[in-house]
Amino acid sequence: MGKRYIDCSARELAAYHKKELLQSIADSEGRVLAAETIGTVTPMLVNITNAEFVTSLGADIIMLDNMTPDEMAEAIRIIDGRAETECSGNITKENIETITKLGVDYVSSGALTHSAPILDISLKHLHPVD
Repeated sequence: MGKRYIDCSARELAAYHKKELLQSIADSEGRVLAAETIGTVTPMLVNITNAEFVTSLGADIIMLDNMTPDEMAEAIRIIDGRAETECSGNITKENIETITKLGVDYVSSGALTHSAPILDISLKHLHPVD
């Protein structure tokens, strides 16, 4: 019997053949969390994209982070509705329409918070009203 997927090191996973990998996932009894930035790093496994990998594990939602619209479109095609998708990273008011037309389920934009102007809402400016 092999190790549960969740207990394996990257080196051990890389050495597994398909049958051993599937058994390792099954031995984890549904307690598998796969997190990886899709599109900006080398896939975790050879000849399979990260989108295919996490979809096969039964991911409920997959974050498509810091991808070009073409990369997002390809990932959405691979996922094929088997999981919800959320895009994030470099989302602006100028490109959000292009992104939403790709068919993603959710869009996250840090520009809403990290680019917002400062508003002082403290009570230090409070004064009595006559």
